[in-house]
Amino acid sequence: MAHTDLRIIRSKKSIRRAFLTLIPQYGFQNITVQQIADEAFINRKTFYAYYPSKYDLYNEIADELIQILRPVVKRDPIAVQQSGTFSTVLQKTFEQITLNRELIKILIEDQSNPVFVNKLSELFREDLLYSVKNQKEPVGKLPVDLVERIYVSTIIEIVKWWVRQDAFPSSELASVYPMLFSDEVIRILNIPVL
Repeated sequence: MAHTDLRIIRSKKSIRRAFLTLIPQYGFQNITVQQIADEAFINRKTFYAYYPSKYDLYNEIADELIQILRPVVKRDPIAVQQSGTFSTVLQKTFEQITLNRELIKILIEDQSNPVFVNKLSELFREDLLYSVKNQKEPVGKLPVDLVERIYVSTIIEIVKWWVRQDAFPSSELASVYPMLFSDEVIRILNIPVL
């Protein structure tokens, strides 16, 4: 059994904490490795021992969040059938976001680096909206891929709005979400509702 040195764990934790403290203050693009090292009370050499660049650190954090969200976002047909509604799946997604709200808020609100928002969009596009992949039927006069883009961007904007709120319950948000779309869009996207 491999045992990770506690100094390594503490150093990486300190680097991450420092990095996440600096993003809201300066924006990702304006942060330097020296600032991260100073905030973490380490030297630059220690930073580079764990991360080749600040981009690698950011991607590691973003990828970990996506892996946490993937199991609840993934719209497994059996899970949807058992739960009965898309709203239940969406509620579970928002509950998981709640558990990681502060971290997600930091990454989403940083306008200088869209990587996390892009990864989150891709997660919703691939996993949540899997049913449209082979759908060719247009929505009225709208192409399906346009409807998918609108749908995913709406989810992202709701997540951005929601992480800033303190008292809006996930169950309420999940139940009103389908109301943003017409019955035709919901039918094309194959979303079972109440």
